[in-house]
Amino acid sequence: MRRTLATSSQEYSLLAQHFLRSSAVASRERFSSSALVRKGLELLRMERLTLPDLDSRYRARRREIMQARGARCTELPQCEAMAVEESLDLNEVLLYHGCRLESVEAILAHGFDAALAGARSGCFFGRGTYFADVAAKADAYSVGMEAGAERCLILSQVCLGEPMTAKGAMPGLGFDSLPIAFDSLLGEDRARGGVLDHREYVIFDGAQALPRYLLWYVHSRSCSCFRCGVVAKQALQRQPLTWPGEWPHPSAPPEPPPLLQEERGSRNAESFGRCESADPTALRECGDNLALPLAVQAAEDQAQVETLMRPEALLPCRGSTPTLQGP
Repeated sequence: MRRTLATSSQEYSLLAQHFLRSSAVASRERFSSSALVRKGLELLRMERLTLPDLDSRYRARRREIMQARGARCTELPQCEAMAVEESLDLNEVLLYHGCRLESVEAILAHGFDAALAGARSGCFFGRGTYFADVAAKADAYSVGMEAGAERCLILSQVCLGEPMTAKGAMPGLGFDSLPIAFDSLLGEDRARGGVLDHREYVIFDGAQALPRYLLWYVHSRSCSCFRCGVVAKQALQRQPLTWPGEWPHPSAPPEPPPLLQEERGSRNAESFGRCESADPTALRECGDNLALPLAVQAAEDQAQVETLMRPEALLPCRGSTPTLQGP
């Protein structure tokens, strides 16, 4: 069951503040890039989820962790995630999960499936389900969505239990290969000796995460990520060309600048002293002298051009219209 939260509620306010604050931090631009950019994410709405079957599975897995670790696990150092109320000291936090839009319904129906890990984003820390405490980090996993369309982050309650810290790649980890003393993995960022831009939290049993909220958002026009830059560039290329200082008219093309008008006008009949004939082979009289032919290229072939250029072929002007004497 889903319920849209009222923007005036305290629940919405607390979640929105964390989303907006963590979406404004610098994060990695793309998977293959080390450049950091500041994204602009605009929250549209928020839905609270009630999933009885997944909730029962989560509680059963949490009891197993409590029986194995005792009443308290090692506390997460300097964790930026939101804590869960009525937690059992098993490192239960609210974390963001980014995915394709078509994957959201499957997750809500069947829960997270670690077996699908690596199908699109690789297995840097093994075959598990990845979460982040920074919205901008989780947004990087929704790159498959159409540019400009709504995106969705799943804010989940995750029971990390006793996490194993990793400061480098560990692609061989999985549910069966995770050391028995740990229940999850914490991938450290560069500030704490790791290799990531922001922390990543990985679970290898999908029952340890319970979807709690759907956060619907879009990239705002102020976003400076790579994908938004490509979209903005494509939109600019589709704009009609305009002359400086002028706006395009919806029904008529823009007039050329005055300089081009003069150049174009020099090629029409008026440039020949308002001749009675616009014959391209016409000559222009300048004082008492005859001008050189201005449009010899109109001749049918090169031989005729050479004939027309002979001095004896030129006759004095009669009236105001210079003419050429043929062979």
